[in-house]
Amino acid sequence: MCGIFPTGKEPSVRTLREWTKLRRIPYHRVGHFVYYDPIEVEIHIRTKLKVPARN
Repeated sequence: MCGIFPTGKEPSVRTLREWTKLRRIPYHRVGHFVYYDPIEVEIHIRTKLKVPARN
């Protein structure tokens, strides 16, 4: 990845696609391509994305 997540703790492609579908992270679509701005994603994750802890 690009340094947003610690090494070995990166989300899977499936997780990124799910977050995109649910509009949980910012993305840009050009045609059928989906692009993520690492800076926008990092800011969004650090300020707004809350994932509940597992029990």
